[in-house]
Amino acid sequence: MEYKEISDENLTGFIEVLQKDFAFSEQDFYLLFDMGTERMKTLSPESDDYALLHRKLASLVLPFTSEISADERLETLIDYLHTSLKIPYPIIASYACVEEIELKKFVNGQFGILLDSKKFEAYTKLNTLYNILTDPHNFNL
Repeated sequence: MEYKEISDENLTGFIEVLQKDFAFSEQDFYLLFDMGTERMKTLSPESDDYALLHRKLASLVLPFTSEISADERLETLIDYLHTSLKIPYPIIASYACVEEIELKKFVNGQFGILLDSKKFEAYTKLNTLYNILTDPHNFNL
């Protein structure tokens, strides 16, 4: 999928991408957002529903349509766990099943330090850790 420029001025761009590229139907929008696309498109940035809806739609589109590499995604996840959630590198390395020195080299841009299979395993485990720490009620095995 190619990178898409999507306007932040309204919700229409996100809605169109979800319909075209991710096969969202009108029923899907009702199930996930409790409103149809026509109502979504008419919301103004000042309305109570706009900010949360914009964030949800952006979260469903941008991570899947941008040119961020898998290495950059893992690096960003590790950085977020360390800087925002204040988890020390030794703990992150333990959850990721990598050596701490490898983890530190990886976050410093040495992406080749880990095999792709190890990166995949680390990302899935660290993403689960992130989900548990940020919303333990949303965790599923």
